[in-house]
Amino acid sequence: MEGVIVLNKEQAYTFLKQVYQDVILDLKLDKISDYFSDQYIQVTVGTEVNIQGFHTHMEVLKSIVETRALSPFYDFLFDEEKQKATLRYEIHVKKKNGNIGVIEIIAIFELKNGGILRSNELTRSLPSLWTRSYFVSTAGNVSTETIKQYVENQKTRG
Repeated sequence: MEGVIVLNKEQAYTFLKQVYQDVILDLKLDKISDYFSDQYIQVTVGTEVNIQGFHTHMEVLKSIVETRALSPFYDFLFDEEKQKATLRYEIHVKKKNGNIGVIEIIAIFELKNGGILRSNELTRSLPSLWTRSYFVSTAGNVSTETIKQYVENQKTRG
């Protein structure tokens, strides 16, 4: 088939790393059309958006997120025949309002002609031990049990 672009595992990995750098970390929204098909569909935890919805989502992120950091891809699987990549990673975000969060993402990308045609994602917020709030007291005024309870409660806050 003339004109069809087929990526091998290394090429797909390099391509997706560049997508994440440009679009997710640097929020270069003008690059979306370089990497994503006009027919792009993203399904995240059952919610489906098309390319316009994805672009709008990225615009909202750009307006509310101050910083973001991407972990290495913990898992990267690639089916060369089907042109499907599966990734697992975390993204750490700090919003402009000071809230912080860590999100674990498992994404399956369907590639076509060197671009992203579809993405299926499962996401979950990971607990954060430290929040913007803080606790100050002297050991003389607080029991060890109270301190233990405070730390345990921090682990369950989302």
